[in-house]
Amino acid sequence: SSSAKPSWSGPRLFCKLSLPPGAALRREPGVPEQPQIPVVLLHGILGSHRYLSGVQRKLNEAGFEVISVDLLGFGRSPWHADSFATEAHVDAIRARLGEAGFKQYIVLGHSLGALLGLELLESDPRCLGCVCASTPAFGCRAAFNSNTLRMSPTTWLLIRSPLCVTRVLCRSICQQRWFWRPLAVMIGKQLWRLFVGKVFAKEIVEDFFDHSHDSCAFTFEQCLVPLMLRPLRASALAGRALFLHGTRDESTPAKELARKVGTEGSRYVELIDGADHFSILRCTDALVAACTRLRSRVYPRPLRTDGVS
Repeated sequence: SSSAKPSWSGPRLFCKLSLPPGAALRREPGVPEQPQIPVVLLHGILGSHRYLSGVQRKLNEAGFEVISVDLLGFGRSPWHADSFATEAHVDAIRARLGEAGFKQYIVLGHSLGALLGLELLESDPRCLGCVCASTPAFGCRAAFNSNTLRMSPTTWLLIRSPLCVTRVLCRSICQQRWFWRPLAVMIGKQLWRLFVGKVFAKEIVEDFFDHSHDSCAFTFEQCLVPLMLRPLRASALAGRALFLHGTRDESTPAKELARKVGTEGSRYVELIDGADHFSILRCTDALVAACTRLRSRVYPRPLRTDGVS
């Protein structure tokens, strides 16, 4: 019997289900349904679920059912909400998955999506584990401020866009989804062709501006920054979370992540040589392997010490 739908009056997130090749959308009557543990993909503060489209395809090929979600205020999810704080994001994700009837799931999150995955791991008993790709985590405000100053102007501009545009202009243009979204995609395409085609995947650049001013600004200030500074929960250090991090990640240095998880949690961290905050999404084999390990409860080898200690 189906479970009752949760009581939820907030925005209904966009949610896309993709199945492994050859999987039937409808199973034959009388045939017992095989237990499935789908992977929920959560993107970072910019863009939409398209960020993780390459990972989604690899997971499908490996036999996983995948649920791609647009976070509150991003992509095809509602851009207007009463709040963009951590609780609003987590409640919206949890309610949407409950509405869809998923009883168990694993999260694979990138950047902000990784931090939200850890929150789900703590608050939702249906969440069995979380694979965290490029987790932005700092032990103190001073370390966060110092790292922010070291980031390149280009990276900082992309993080703040379109926050750098005046609030009046954003209120009149960016909040109008019917007008802003086609314009934003066009701007992203031109940027990809002119400047960053060799650096970022096309989906990432095209979706850089697929959000409103308020959703990005308030999510950054009320959700991302507090989560970066929040201590890791005990569940994350009990084998229910795996951390994949690039050795060249400019958002969170590998040393800072190692300091954050501590000695106990270091055995659940795997460093990807040469990967940075965005290119780690191209390491699809490592991400799929982490989901497989988490599902089977077999964890990676201890954290390497080169460049970390």
